[in-house]
Amino acid sequence: MKKILSLIMACLLIFAAVSCGNQGSSETDGTESGSYSDATSDTSDVIDESPVDVVEKQIIADRTFKHGFNVRSQTDGIPTPIGVLRTDETDTVSPLWNIGQWYCGASYKDDAEKYDSYNILNAKHSLNGSKHTWIDASKKLSVDTETGSIGMRLLGTKEYTHPRQRNEGWPHLLLEYNILGEYKLSDLKSARFEMEFMLTKLTNAMSASEQDNNLHTAQFVFYCVLRNTNKLSKDYNNYIWFGLNLFDARYEVIPAYASQDSGKEINTGAFIYQPISSAYCKTPTRLGETQSINYNLLPRMKDAFKTAQQARFLVNTKWEDLSLKPGNFGFEVTGTYDIAAEISTLNLYAGT
Repeated sequence: MKKILSLIMACLLIFAAVSCGNQGSSETDGTESGSYSDATSDTSDVIDESPVDVVEKQIIADRTFKHGFNVRSQTDGIPTPIGVLRTDETDTVSPLWNIGQWYCGASYKDDAEKYDSYNILNAKHSLNGSKHTWIDASKKLSVDTETGSIGMRLLGTKEYTHPRQRNEGWPHLLLEYNILGEYKLSDLKSARFEMEFMLTKLTNAMSASEQDNNLHTAQFVFYCVLRNTNKLSKDYNNYIWFGLNLFDARYEVIPAYASQDSGKEINTGAFIYQPISSAYCKTPTRLGETQSINYNLLPRMKDAFKTAQQARFLVNTKWEDLSLKPGNFGFEVTGTYDIAAEISTLNLYAGT
């Protein structure tokens, strides 16, 4: 396991269990180490830092899933998709979305038939108007090809046969998106993220004696990548995971996080940065309540770059070398939790 780097900022950056995808192969890894300091319940920190004179373009590709999904393996570290879920069987265009299902069914890997039931390629598919739904042994995914709405569910009670132990993998349900165009961060005036969603299910099957907050939680996360795309740079192709922790079962206000990706044998080794959740959530995300986020990420991306360099990552990189690249969003379930959400709005805007 790679050594986790701690760092001192102008204010304390505090540590949590998070994870993200590998941009070389889009596999998903994370860290379980570190601890949070006490978080304030004050959520008045959201400040609109968007410039007025900006022209914005929505850059998430195939926003209504017309071309379906490539599906990645249940085995972490395998970059090549293993199949395709189509929303139109007559479509021949390669999907612009991927589904990450790392470690799903891992508890049953010795039983081939049962293990295969955790592969979303083998899910039961149904269609209701323009809404497609796939359900396998632990996961549910719904997408509407007219409205672009998304439903996601991951059942930890179907995944775990015991409370997860340190260094064990954990199940993921992630949607990996692509973006339209190439965007240098230095050319952008804004990078605005917009999402409206509701957490519709959250249950914890662990007892108080089994629960370990350093190991066990359910998270709903969003990530994009800040990559060095200057071929003349010594840091060419190195990157930062920039994330928003939209929900963490342990906290209402989720503290800031900055660390190296680690925690499992397979990990990206890249720097991960998340601002405190009160920076982008006016109120905490709660079960059964609509959460609306409309936030310019660009100032926090500058914070992420500064913090990464303070921690000795990307030390040969200039701000002008960094480009905005695709990422993922969805569930990371490191404990025996069941979690579900409905997403009605999802946009990422590049402002020039």
